[in-house]
Amino acid sequence: MSWKPYAVIFATSLIIASLGERHPPAFGGGDEEPVAPASAPAAAGDSAADDPTPEDPTPKDPAEGEPPAESPPLVQTVVREGVEVTLEVSPLDGATQLVVGDEARLSYTIRDATSGEPITGLHPLSWVHRRSGTLKPTTEEIQELVSTFLGGLLSIRADIDLNRYFLLLLNPDSTISVVDPLIEFSRTKLHSLIQLQGPGEAWVIDPIRERLYVSIPGKGRVEFIDLTTFRSIGFVEVGEGLAPRDLVVSPDGSVLWVGLDASNAVLAVDTEKRRVLERIRVGIGMHRLILSDDGATMAVTSSGSGEVAIIDVDRRELLGTELVEGRPYALRHSAASGLFYVGDALQNRILVVDPGGGGVLRTIETEGPNFSLDIDPSGRFLFACDIENSTVTIIDVATDERIGFLRGAGTPDQVAFSSNFAYVRGLDSRGVILVDLSRLARGEVIRTDLAIGRLPPSDAATSSSVTRMIRQTPESSSVMIANPADKLVYFYIEGMMASMGNFETYGREPRGLEILDRSLQETAPGVYTTYIRPTVPGRSDVPFVLDQPRVVHGFELEVLPPANQSAPPAALPVTIESLFSDQRFTVGDTRELRFRVLDSATGDPVPGLLDVHVMVIQGQGVRQERYVAEEVEPGTYAFTHEFLARDRYQVLFQVLSRGGTFRDLPLFVVPVLRPDEGSPWQKPDRPRPKPLESEATGGGGE
Repeated sequence: MSWKPYAVIFATSLIIASLGERHPPAFGGGDEEPVAPASAPAAAGDSAADDPTPEDPTPKDPAEGEPPAESPPLVQTVVREGVEVTLEVSPLDGATQLVVGDEARLSYTIRDATSGEPITGLHPLSWVHRRSGTLKPTTEEIQELVSTFLGGLLSIRADIDLNRYFLLLLNPDSTISVVDPLIEFSRTKLHSLIQLQGPGEAWVIDPIRERLYVSIPGKGRVEFIDLTTFRSIGFVEVGEGLAPRDLVVSPDGSVLWVGLDASNAVLAVDTEKRRVLERIRVGIGMHRLILSDDGATMAVTSSGSGEVAIIDVDRRELLGTELVEGRPYALRHSAASGLFYVGDALQNRILVVDPGGGGVLRTIETEGPNFSLDIDPSGRFLFACDIENSTVTIIDVATDERIGFLRGAGTPDQVAFSSNFAYVRGLDSRGVILVDLSRLARGEVIRTDLAIGRLPPSDAATSSSVTRMIRQTPESSSVMIANPADKLVYFYIEGMMASMGNFETYGREPRGLEILDRSLQETAPGVYTTYIRPTVPGRSDVPFVLDQPRVVHGFELEVLPPANQSAPPAALPVTIESLFSDQRFTVGDTRELRFRVLDSATGDPVPGLLDVHVMVIQGQGVRQERYVAEEVEPGTYAFTHEFLARDRYQVLFQVLSRGGTFRDLPLFVVPVLRPDEGSPWQKPDRPRPKPLESEATGGGGE
């Protein structure tokens, strides 16, 4: 059983401490090989001690405490403790330099330095953080930086954290909550609150985890969310009253497919230009969409007209339509069989459909109608949910035989999977049912009823959802379970008899749960990959950590400003002077709040800034608003905010052009009182955030 974000980080903390006791050598000396472009790697078994020839052309790291002579390459290699680690940063546009705003693939290739064999099954940790000065950090400073980031403090965060994941909660109040489950010592785990143009129904994350697409049926729109900034960047208007709902995105992320529940069509949308490329006619009624595993074809069900359509994804054309009658709705594809499976919500059957447009191949009889279908990661076992009879039927797609039933499942509406178990959610059940997948492969249906939660989901205002409410976490042997009635997300580790903790939804009833994984994933043997998009130009340090074997190293990365923007000067950091701390605020006030941006070295006001951002957080994250402040006097800036409730409001500032982020600049607390209250009930402002007691209960996520 793995518990990566906690076990690995805890173990790594001990490693950092032990390395500090050993006083490891500085970069480029002792038992560590120099950083070099991958085009000229050290030969297997070579080391500086073995062959200290002066003719060695391999470029050396700058000495500790000395400024680097030139920009570091996008491919760098280091050998330490018998392990060869290569960092490669590849801009997705094919450029040879990384520019602010560019999307890039960041990967570490880890091999045995002697044999050259890839080392698999590792959990490397890494961060990207803009260097505060011009000198290269010493080994001890890199270790200190790693220890700081491992602390998980809200006030001390890396610019890009390659180890985190976020919970995304789709809320009925036209918002998406972004929850950071790993943050420590913070009163709120609410990272961001994204405002939508209407209540979202379905969503999908693009393949490189940079964008989120959300359908808003009531507005006839699909909204585009930037997942690097957690902000809406626009929308596609598909037509009022057409009820866009189900979404799928092509494997390369270039095309978004949208099902229109109030129309006989699906749309192909260009994700870059945000425009409709193609409108393909299908049947009428509610539509579900799913791609084949190779992304070549897509199946579409039309519940009103009883049709199943097959579409060629690349050519964006209809391959065929099969009239099946009944009410085809639920839809899955099996990688094992290469076929589509269609659940009939009216008749007791599942249809097996040819992805080549050849129609229905055969029919699998079930005990009742099938509201939803889900298939395990191997593509072999199909789970069909029968809401009417509270039964789940398990089918082996290799033989089309029913191999087991889960009865008394409490109105089952969806099944989710980890690497080891199937999780069955029941609308009328306070818990979930677990099915062991390894035993299922041997023909045994082993059921475990797990009590998680206080209320059944059906007690919520909106309980049924087309989006997932159970998601596997990146460490693979644990899941997050959203319960809208409890207004909580439960964290469960496999092997336990209860949840290990929970996370607040801040008074909202989530109708969907997604996990945005920012961590390094093993995409090939010994290759660990994620995607980045830097927002700040300059030289960054890229600390890298392995727990076994013990490796800590500081790579470097140079990010260039856009072509039409010069590099920011090496400006001294700024600080903030509040001009509103002595004012009294009451519920219902709409007030202008003024502050000064000061040069932290001279204390002089800094005029002419265009990127002074303000974030106002109510209480424990109940609501969050962001503003761009306007300059009202030289060096004095202002924004206007409406205080809707009696609470404590945290006011944070960011000035990226002068190196000040929300975590770096002072935080101010504004107490908002009722008109009849006396003196404020909040202690004086503190210059920097301090550790506060964590909100999550139990041990989960803490």
